[in-house]
Amino acid sequence: MKRALQERAALYFILIDDVAITHLTFTDRFLAAVEAKQTAEQDAERVRYLVEQAVQEKKSIIVQAEGESVSAELIGKTMNPMYLELKRVEGSKKVAEILSEANNRAFIDVDLSLIHICRCRRYAVCRSRWSPYH
Repeated sequence: MKRALQERAALYFILIDDVAITHLTFTDRFLAAVEAKQTAEQDAERVRYLVEQAVQEKKSIIVQAEGESVSAELIGKTMNPMYLELKRVEGSKKVAEILSEANNRAFIDVDLSLIHICRCRRYAVCRSRWSPYH
């Protein structure tokens, strides 16, 4: 811009040493275009963020599923009758604790109680039915 002004002023024997623009305005159309460009860039950045967030969530779900798979595999390998019996007893113990704290009386069928163990030797243990006479 400075060069163009210097060349034009040189025709009239005027020397221009420096040019300073002190007041500059843009058309409404140009301002709208700049604003639209900024809005589009912000929208694109928001979409990039959402995509990155979805990718991270996907990775998290995959890692969690792999961990659960390994856990289930290890539990499956360690399952034996004694472990299952221990879990059955622990479950029955929890039920007994809850019932002992209740104000109501509860009668539970032995077949439904998940426990078929008796510490007393005179009672027989049977998986299908408990009876003191077996």
